[in-house]
Amino acid sequence: KKLKRSKQFQESHNSIDMENFEKFFSDLYSDKHESLSVEEKAAMLAKADDINNAVAGRSASSLNADITSDEIIRSINLLKSGKSAGDDKISNEILKALDTAHIDLITDFLNLCFAKGTYPW
Repeated sequence: KKLKRSKQFQESHNSIDMENFEKFFSDLYSDKHESLSVEEKAAMLAKADDINNAVAGRSASSLNADITSDEIIRSINLLKSGKSAGDDKISNEILKALDTAHIDLITDFLNLCFAKGTYPW
């Protein structure tokens, strides 16, 4: 009986829904917006490029710098206690209890990952 009742509540996805979904996102990322003219859009993109270029000149060196132990410690201190552990099964309380040697190990590990261009999981 339960299986029969559960089938009644299953939502079906028909092709009209998918067509509307596709049309919405196609229109969203196209140049057919009535709210902006092509010139206004070009001006906004140029302004965004100017901002990105101005910021990139100032912060490029800091973005490429190694992670420091102080950054790791500050990040760990921002973690909330009492939250469940993630897939790695390491709780925030365990991270907060790490000593300096282990913080340095994590720092070295993350810097090595960035230097090699690898994802640590």
